Amino acid sequence: NTKKSAQQVFNELTKIVSTEVVLMFLSTGVIAKTRAKRIKEIKDFLKEQHASKTRKLILVSTQLIEAGVDLDFPKVWRELAPLDSLVQAAGRCNRNARMTPTPIVEEFSFSAESNPHRIYGATEISLTREFLTKNLQENQVRLKISEYYRKLIERKGQESVKLIENLKNWQFDLLREDSLIDEAGCTVIIPEHDILEILYSKKSEIEKNQQVTIFQNTASITKSDLEKLRKNGAFIEFDEEQIGSAFNVLTPEAVNTFYDETKGMVIS
Repeated sequence: NTKKSAQQVFNELTKIVSTEVVLMFLSTGVIAKTRAKRIKEIKDFLKEQHASKTRKLILVSTQLIEAGVDLDFPKVWRELAPLDSLVQAAGRCNRNARMTPTPIVEEFSFSAESNPHRIYGATEISLTREFLTKNLQENQVRLKISEYYRKLIERKGQESVKLIENLKNWQFDLLREDSLIDEAGCTVIIPEHDILEILYSKKSEIEKNQQVTIFQNTASITKSDLEKLRKNGAFIEFDEEQIGSAFNVLTPEAVNTFYDETKGMVIS
């Protein structure tokens, strides 16, 4: 449910997982170009795994892979969340219908810090628990999701016309945007030498390809973590006319302290 809980799970797995198993991590706290490279590596590995059935891969990820990322795993474990998020996660299990025996999707609870009631709301989670009392089969999903939202609207009242419209259109991503909180994030830049040259240039001089280069070095953190970094003096101060003044750019010292090549932004 949060980047921090994903990092905790990853840390624990590094202690117990065999070296023969490939362990990987994804979240928006990892810079964009590394995420893209890692997703390609995961896809390539999964194709080889399906073909040869040799080495195994464990991916620890946030909600990043729940929409728009075409990955296909034989088993998925999803921290408890509203039913639509669980369904989205399930969409990364046997996505291409190639696996036997029947793939498994299970939910779990991890830590108090990532308490789903705090993140998503008590109504959504208590209702989801009701729907998870029995195994939910794939051919039941559409009916159960519709029933879930009807009950959710009844319990919360007619507080959101947008909720109803998104339900009609099966817009799960938009439905989750209404509930997800501080975790939604702010952008920071982890600069490399060529990026710094661009950022110290004047705003009037920026070119389109340079904008792409800047984006490739961005990561996402929560608003509260952004404030922590500001209090720690973690950002470079630019003159107002410089391109960098429009961004939160980490100092080299802050990159060494708060950015991990595997897990991305790590802020305690």
